[in-house]
Amino acid sequence: MFSSAFGLFCSFFTLSGYSHASVIDNDGQVWDTTLSRGFFDKAEPLSCDPDREVIIIDLPDFDPSAFLAENAGRRYDLLGLAFWPWRRQNPERWYCFEAVGNCLASVGVDIQPKEWVSAKTLLNTLLKRGYTATVTRGRYT
Repeated sequence: MFSSAFGLFCSFFTLSGYSHASVIDNDGQVWDTTLSRGFFDKAEPLSCDPDREVIIIDLPDFDPSAFLAENAGRRYDLLGLAFWPWRRQNPERWYCFEAVGNCLASVGVDIQPKEWVSAKTLLNTLLKRGYTATVTRGRYT
């Protein structure tokens, strides 16, 4: 279930059943970018919604804090989202999945283009590489 038409739009254009992605740093702070906020930065904890599925991939040996701080304020990439299947992105702007992919690259998790076809293939790639996932419903704190 999607909480908004824009969530459905994101899921459609990223070729997956997922509508959002965030980074949770080593201190538990959520970082993401949203169209409504317009830029990448610290975010509120995920809201409690019993229909929301939250998948957390644990990357225990990495610290993305410098990367996150350096990229705070980066503008939202609506055109990159709309043209995701053709990889038409503005490197100066990010939508949520681009932010996560760039964060992974910053800590040395190299994701090849064929592994980054959708949020689903990215998730499967990380699981195949031995990272663990926790799935929960509702709130992550």
